[in-house]
Amino acid sequence: MIVRVCLGVVPAVLLLAREARACEPVVCQGVVGVLDVAPVASAAVPVDGVLVLKAETLGGLGPGEVSERVTLAVTLDGAAVAGALLATEYADLLIWRPAAPLQAGASYAVAGTVVNPEGDGYCGEAMLPLAFGFTAAAEPTAALGPATTTVMATYFDDPVVTLTTLVCCDDAYPGDQTMCGVSYGATWDDGRCAATQTRGYLKVQVTGKPGADASSASQWVRVLRQDGDVVAGGVATTFQREVEVPTCFRVDQVSLASGAVAEGEEQCVGAADRERLGVRALDPALTLGDLCISDLYTCEIEDSRWDLTRCKSWGADAMPPEMQPVPEASSGCGCREAPGGAGLAGLVVLGWRRRRR
Repeated sequence: MIVRVCLGVVPAVLLLAREARACEPVVCQGVVGVLDVAPVASAAVPVDGVLVLKAETLGGLGPGEVSERVTLAVTLDGAAVAGALLATEYADLLIWRPAAPLQAGASYAVAGTVVNPEGDGYCGEAMLPLAFGFTAAAEPTAALGPATTTVMATYFDDPVVTLTTLVCCDDAYPGDQTMCGVSYGATWDDGRCAATQTRGYLKVQVTGKPGADASSASQWVRVLRQDGDVVAGGVATTFQREVEVPTCFRVDQVSLASGAVAEGEEQCVGAADRERLGVRALDPALTLGDLCISDLYTCEIEDSRWDLTRCKSWGADAMPPEMQPVPEASSGCGCREAPGGAGLAGLVVLGWRRRRR
């Protein structure tokens, strides 16, 4: 059965969620552009290597689109050095490939231009000059080898808190707290609520160290495979993933100069946590325990919040739907009365009867 106080007002947090809010516009929304291009590493470039560049972009340009906006000229002691600027398959990464091996120990100058047709001076310059340099190493690139991979997994268990996975008591009526079009999840002011589901997952950190000198390492990228599928790649050496099932990871190392691949050793996580991973049922009665004065209940959802006029008891002692008390239209409150039609006054007679165990 349901025994709860009739407040006659909607909780303040729900009122706030329904108020019109003045939201700041998203700056540069829909604009694409290249904001800068610079060498990925400060290390010298191997004499048989390529210059690896990273572009700072706006609006999610692909590498091919970035390269179309960038022109570069490389010189050595004022003389032009032949080469080509090329896109890669990795986000925001470009390479400049010299037509001939670099001169060991020489210092090269790079000048270039970025052209952004959409540039307005605020969301990217229409024309951005580039100027930087690099030094050639004395030695060629070391032999490509697999990255030294370590995998660390940490278990987490988070209750699933949504309007459809909550059970409440004592005049808690959750609502979806939304501001500026972004949902911040279910929240409530009064009473107590607990989830009927929980989600077990692993936060996994996969680290792949290049295992070579800085100059050689600057020529390689790491590609993360999850159960065989490529899920990330680039110059990063650390990757973060979340998994809800036992999963295997592998870090391959790839040469940007040659395209050669050194496969890493696969490492798996989650076997010991198999039974705890994924979404599982919770008993909210165990969480709420004796904290509630009223019975536990759930309500139907209206306008992204619980409708306090359409609630029913929850649990083993729940009253059948046909016996649920009907709120009085004349009460002006919309809350269900305690049995016997006594409303709030009936609580005195009932002595704040607790939920049956």
